[in-house]
Amino acid sequence: MSIHPATNHRHSGPVAWRPLLAVLALAALLRFLPLPSLGPIHYDEGLHLMEARFLRTAVLHDHFGAAIDVDGLPLVHGKPLHAAILALAQTVLGDRPWVGSVAMGVFGLGSVGLCYALARIWFGQAVALWAALFLATNPWAVLYGRLALPEADSTFLALLGIYCAASGREPTLRRATLAGLCASLAMQTNYRWMVVLPLLFVGIELLFARARRSTRGLVGRVALFFLFLALPLLLTDFVYSALILGERLEQATRPRTYFEDLAFNVRKFSAQGWATGLRDPLRFPFFILRFGGPILAVATAVGLGAAWRRWRNSEDRETLGPGALLLCSLLPPVLLLISACGFPRCLSLSHLPWSIAAGLGLADLKGRLGRPVLAPALLVTTQLLTLPWVLPGGSGYGAVAAWLQARGDTRCLASQAYVLRLYGVEAVGIPDRDARLAEFRARGFRYLVVDNQVWTSDQTRTWRALERQATLVFEVPHPAGGSASFSYESPERSLAATWARAKGGDWLRPSSLRVYELPTVP
Repeated sequence: MSIHPATNHRHSGPVAWRPLLAVLALAALLRFLPLPSLGPIHYDEGLHLMEARFLRTAVLHDHFGAAIDVDGLPLVHGKPLHAAILALAQTVLGDRPWVGSVAMGVFGLGSVGLCYALARIWFGQAVALWAALFLATNPWAVLYGRLALPEADSTFLALLGIYCAASGREPTLRRATLAGLCASLAMQTNYRWMVVLPLLFVGIELLFARARRSTRGLVGRVALFFLFLALPLLLTDFVYSALILGERLEQATRPRTYFEDLAFNVRKFSAQGWATGLRDPLRFPFFILRFGGPILAVATAVGLGAAWRRWRNSEDRETLGPGALLLCSLLPPVLLLISACGFPRCLSLSHLPWSIAAGLGLADLKGRLGRPVLAPALLVTTQLLTLPWVLPGGSGYGAVAAWLQARGDTRCLASQAYVLRLYGVEAVGIPDRDARLAEFRARGFRYLVVDNQVWTSDQTRTWRALERQATLVFEVPHPAGGSASFSYESPERSLAATWARAKGGDWLRPSSLRVYELPTVP
């Protein structure tokens, strides 16, 4: 028995262009308006932008004959496509600290459009517009649509793969191919999707098989999906290793290839142990409640209940929408709970299905009550009121760089040197031995910049010892440490620790950027 031609699309109709454009305009305003005045607030933003600078300058230097020195960092995070996207943004907009935010804002805007498209196909026009509005104003989604971290682009590509797999009347080889390509690209922007996306695709195929009461062609489509998931990975490793690293692979201390970098990062996080999130699973509904608001949490829960009832209803067994919504809403957080890298921001893949569920929940409440409800307006209002509290007001790294440049001395030692290098500061990492401090001081380095991202014990010992000798000359609040936005970066933490951080009790103290004047050399 095949799916009726109108079954999976019975809710779709003409696109409501005017309200959709209004929602997209609001989403763009929230993501783009203040960007030129901002810059990196998270240390990894600087690292990703320096990876992009390496790709861009290496290609220009080695393959186009441009008179430019190779600068930046080779891949260290296993996310080559994210670095390539940022490199393209640097080429088009210039090598400015905020270009990554612009690039990610474009992908965040695209996710709002995808949210509308999927919800319209699955549940109709009204649900689609509310879902798009919820995603457009969600503080969590807005925050990560303004940072150079690999959340917005990888989430868009992952959701595009889900759209390719789940928006048609029938599963086809063409859709399996497109879904595999999108999943491969998403994995190259954020390798943490490497398990989630194949399981989502297989789950969607099983939903189709259940609706059609037939598994015909299932094995072939799954095999094709994995083939086109793997082939771009091989191509990327070849392009990066042979064409970008090139002769650098012959050096004694050569950079890692893409596959080596991917294996390093997977092994690093696997060493933390599995089932980390299960130590305190209440952290995750806490994030939904605190950063989405109570109305969104309630509407999402009601929507998931409505989807469950529709999926179980014998009359709706051939409808893919409710089953796919349940799968996409619940699978990512379940996998995150048992993963070795429990960063809550990895839940970004669930923003779209949660927004659709919220829209469905409001539509269900309206149908039950027989009259419009105030929940939509209240939900959007609470999200907009939460935005100033969630979003940082500026970049502390930019303030430090401006302070150094005003004094005409841009050389310094820094705990996160690569972030300051984005601003033209000649920053060098903190040495791991006290003896080398005198060497740098003799070379004319006057300042030491320390933020709350001092990870290695050797560096920590060095700057703690130096702090007793140096003079604090400038301090600015860290835009990430101790703020609500940085609560998203809390892996393997209890609910109590997460709550303390959200209130400002940051475990990565000090929650500021400090500039010290180094002692003079005797």
